[in-house]
Amino acid sequence: MVFDEPTSGLDLGHMKEVAGELTAIQEMGKTSLIITHDYELIVSCCTYVLHLEQGEILEQYALDSEGIQKLKGFFMDRGESNE
Repeated sequence: MVFDEPTSGLDLGHMKEVAGELTAIQEMGKTSLIITHDYELIVSCCTYVLHLEQGEILEQYALDSEGIQKLKGFFMDRGESNE
């Protein structure tokens, strides 16, 4: 299943509901691809990151403790470059 920005425009409470549904899909053994820039959603329900830009895979990693730090760094770097 592919989800493109499934939490776009949602508040935190509704994002958590969507994260719960996405986790339930995962627990059923289904594979899903979630396209998002929502850090909270990613850490709430994703297990793996595949970072694509212009059709190329730049990075791929599991969302273990090291992967979460890498993801956090990615979002922090992006925020600084936009200021």
